[in-house]
Amino acid sequence: MEKCEAKVWYIRPQKKNAVLENPKQLGISYTGAFPIYKDEYNFTDFKGLIAFNGTTLRASEQSKWYPIIYDVKKDQQLEQVTFDITVESKNAVQIFVNGDLPKAGPLANFRSATPLAPMLFIGDYKVQQTANALFLNTNMNKAQLAVFEKEIAEIKAYYNKVLAIPYDTKNIFIEHTAIEKFNKGRTWGFASYPSIAIAGGNLGETIDEVNKKFKDSTDYPFYAHEIAHYYFGNVLQPNSTLFWFFLESTAEYLSIKASEAKFGKTYGDIYFKNATNNLRKFKAVPLNKVTEINQIGGTYRYSYGPLILRGLEQIIGEKRTFSFLKQCLNTKGKPTDYAFFKECALQSGISQKEWNAFEKQFIESENVTALIKY
Repeated sequence: MEKCEAKVWYIRPQKKNAVLENPKQLGISYTGAFPIYKDEYNFTDFKGLIAFNGTTLRASEQSKWYPIIYDVKKDQQLEQVTFDITVESKNAVQIFVNGDLPKAGPLANFRSATPLAPMLFIGDYKVQQTANALFLNTNMNKAQLAVFEKEIAEIKAYYNKVLAIPYDTKNIFIEHTAIEKFNKGRTWGFASYPSIAIAGGNLGETIDEVNKKFKDSTDYPFYAHEIAHYYFGNVLQPNSTLFWFFLESTAEYLSIKASEAKFGKTYGDIYFKNATNNLRKFKAVPLNKVTEINQIGGTYRYSYGPLILRGLEQIIGEKRTFSFLKQCLNTKGKPTDYAFFKECALQSGISQKEWNAFEKQFIESENVTALIKY
């Protein structure tokens, strides 16, 4: 790969404790060759990677493609910001920055007065539109678009019902060719509200036009998880030691409940039976002992964390578990650490006796699989 260079102009206080206002303008230039991921040794793709496949380029806020503001006093990254950004890409047919509409390249300006994570998606792709969504780089017919939109609307309606917070904003669904040559065939996605990006999948191929639903029952919980990030990731922006638990474990738990509402309680029984079987030897750091964000790894956040919430549900019931989640969503400006978890639980109406039972059984244990009922 050829030598690459990048430059960022910024202002730094000259004195240790000095405070400066953010500059009104910031220039970022990039010159050099960027790697095109075509090699079989490129075994992974993830939200934090600037993913270029030769036709499109995807860069989320997690990839730090723009300067991230860091609040030292609150120990918090401010990834969701208002912005006025001009993007120039010589060969881009379309340019999109999350928070605005896609625009024709090679030069376009994007603005958002609402704080959002400005994900970038540029390249040669077409734009499709329905009443409630935009689709970038997809190739669906009208019938497929209608079914897809119906299924997504159903998920949003369920979350509005159980969390009492409407989801009225239009989504942007982005289809991106997978750059994982080693893991060929894997489909995964992520949310940068209001955009949902899918890597490795073909949205049109997921639709059963005859029965007007997703072909595969795994597609519904997949999108339910990503839609849930509107709540845990946007309404509540995790920012401390339990960052991954409040971002991913909650979204996965909600996707299970949405899928139970769609397919029946047997869906949850099968899910939790499989999860407990797969995690019997997993050793977790108890939530009240987590001191670093990444102590909650991938298996923990996506598979083990939902078991902890299932344990809470077993003690207080589904309805009151939703009340706890609503309390979390409505509590603003606090670090999402264990103290936050406990405070929201007690404020939602969970008694001290119930909390003590939950804490002893499901928090302090290194493995709760034997306690999960299904």
